[in-house]
Amino acid sequence: MLLYPGPDAKDVLRDPPAGPVTLVVVDGTWAQAKSVVRDNPVLQSLPRYAFTAPELSRYRIPPRAAPRVLPTIEALMHVPRALEGDPEKFPRVARAVRRG
Repeated sequence: MLLYPGPDAKDVLRDPPAGPVTLVVVDGTWAQAKSVVRDNPVLQSLPRYAFTAPELSRYRIPPRAAPRVLPTIEALMHVPRALEGDPEKFPRVARAVRRG
């Protein structure tokens, strides 16, 4: 599955895929990520998932464009929790992200 927003993206927090998946995440600026996904037919063929941040970003490096826009590291705190079906899983990752 590709973690990348778009009109056809399913909400991974509300409707996670069943069973084990391989999570693909493109890291970079939005412009970089957009061109990587646009120019890669393999990435385009993957089922696409996104989510609305359940809380405001606490990570401050770099400053966020909008409060509900998350850096990759913070998104990777929420998504595995949804895939595992446990919103409290990985507490050490959550503590590290919250320290920013």
